Amino acid sequence: MQKHLLIICGSTAVGKTALSVQLAKHYSTEVISADSRQLYKEMSIGTAKPTVQEMEGVPHHFIDCISIQQNYTAGDYEKEVIKKLDELFAQHDIVVMCGGTGLYIDAVCKGFYLLNFIRCKRNAIFIVFKPGNLSFGVVTCVLLN
Repeated sequence: MQKHLLIICGSTAVGKTALSVQLAKHYSTEVISADSRQLYKEMSIGTAKPTVQEMEGVPHHFIDCISIQQNYTAGDYEKEVIKKLDELFAQHDIVVMCGGTGLYIDAVCKGFYLLNFIRCKRNAIFIVFKPGNLSFGVVTCVLLN
């Protein structure tokens, strides 16, 4: 079966987390955060990190996982997420990505390392939140080593 990455993106406080949890529960899968601030352990104020209650038991990845003392780039994020997707896709046909950092989402879907060989193709379904408007689009997500 083909693997799918459902991507929910949009600005802060528009309901992305709630939708990602609903989708993850529906598909019995996990969530990857695509937020460039939520991954820092020391940054809790102003980042809208989901609480344990908001996660409703759904495993979330890339939240509180590195220190602000570490150098961390969108390229690092891409490599780590691709590795995590390989692990998750071994267990799930669908994985949910949720966040508002377009650079991180582009890094995973389009890749920063364009000279590498294409390892696999996966479909990504984007759900983009805009105040008062919800738009959908389907793209092909090419994941690179």
